[in-house]
Amino acid sequence: MNFVLPQFIEMEAKIVGPLTMKQFAFVASGGAVSFVLYFSMGKILPLALALIAMVMGVCCAFAFVKINGISLPTVTRHWMAFLMAPQMFLWKNFELPKQIAATKEKITIQKAPTSVKIEAIAKKDNLQKIRDYLETQ
Repeated sequence: MNFVLPQFIEMEAKIVGPLTMKQFAFVASGGAVSFVLYFSMGKILPLALALIAMVMGVCCAFAFVKINGISLPTVTRHWMAFLMAPQMFLWKNFELPKQIAATKEKITIQKAPTSVKIEAIAKKDNLQKIRDYLETQ
């Protein structure tokens, strides 16, 4: 009897209980920030509790949320790289320069052709030149 074994299983090691090291780091950093907020804003307890809830929510989201199987820190990093990268929008329409066709009788103004045929000319490297030279001799 044959059994199918799953391949390419990538799992991070569980370091602290059921948490991986990254998850533990996110939750611990959220806890540390919450600790500092609670003791620094002791007199304004409702505001401190609201800030603590937001900080822990963001830290837990970064630790546990996955979007299409990709962790939230990776998605955020890709999003920031996309925002910082130069962007070119190719779908915008642009005007081509006008061409003037002149004959002896009249002058007409034509729009430049919209389809331009570009041919790629391959440069021969030295080995191809030597081969061609030896074949013709």
